[in-house]
Amino acid sequence: MLTENSVWINGEKITHIGVVRAYAETSFEKVKSEENMLEEQLRFMLE
Repeated sequence: MLTENSVWINGEKITHIGVVRAYAETSFEKVKSEENMLEEQLRFMLE
């Protein structure tokens, strides 16, 4: 849950809720991708 409806992008505070949600979703997808890569690397090392 977002506690504040703003995000800083390139030094500019953005408060438009649609932009904030899109930025949060994109950031979350990147985290999930990196997490999946880490799991794959660990699985490969344990094989």
